[in-house]
Amino acid sequence: MEFLLRICTRHRLAIAAIVIGSLYGAALLQSYPRQWVGHWRYPPQKGLSAGGAEILQLQEQRDSARLLRRHARIRALLAQAWAEGFDVDALQRKADVALSLNDESHRAQAVKMLMEVEMSIPRAKQR
Repeated sequence: MEFLLRICTRHRLAIAAIVIGSLYGAALLQSYPRQWVGHWRYPPQKGLSAGGAEILQLQEQRDSARLLRRHARIRALLAQAWAEGFDVDALQRKADVALSLNDESHRAQAVKMLMEVEMSIPRAKQR
């Protein structure tokens, strides 16, 4: 008992409390210094590189041309279905609406609509 009383003085208990508090605080706040170092070592990009805008523009043109080709193919399938006697006016309107969505922000929706139209095209039964 005397041994514990000699070890557990006010001074040593205060030091132990400060050390335990510091370790607990460091454990809670460790994400912030890591985040700061990450931003310092890998700063966010400030804009497009020299050829970046040109690459994005070419990609946009390719995607637009791909959608136009898909629309033309679907229009040909719709014309064939119409020649076979099916009513495809609603599908043609939906395909035209999908073509009007041919911009970067709506292209995914346009492709989805064209796929729906393509799957809905009636076909004559083959014998």
